[in-house]
Amino acid sequence: MTFLRAVGMRNSEFEDILNSELYSDLLQNGYGISLTGKFRRARTKWSDRIEGEFVDAGKQWTDETKRKLKAEVAALVASTPSEAVANQNVQLIDKIRSDIELRLRN
Repeated sequence: MTFLRAVGMRNSEFEDILNSELYSDLLQNGYGISLTGKFRRARTKWSDRIEGEFVDAGKQWTDETKRKLKAEVAALVASTPSEAVANQNVQLIDKIRSDIELRLRN
């Protein structure tokens, strides 16, 4: 079994491996949220960091908002996969891909 953990983080989610520029326009135009340096520097998992951005901006954060945003980010990844992964996490994705390919051959 291979676990996904973003470089430099103890706990992470899929969105933590992504380039935040991928979804920054979505956040700005769809939610009125501009990512701060605090978001980019923090080492907590993505859901906690993005919730902090919503709260700091005076926006409502609910489980439904979280589900919707995660789905929208996933759609962005699907539409532009070559730009989705943050540079520091590309090697992680390559390793997972290699592991999957090896298992499929066996």
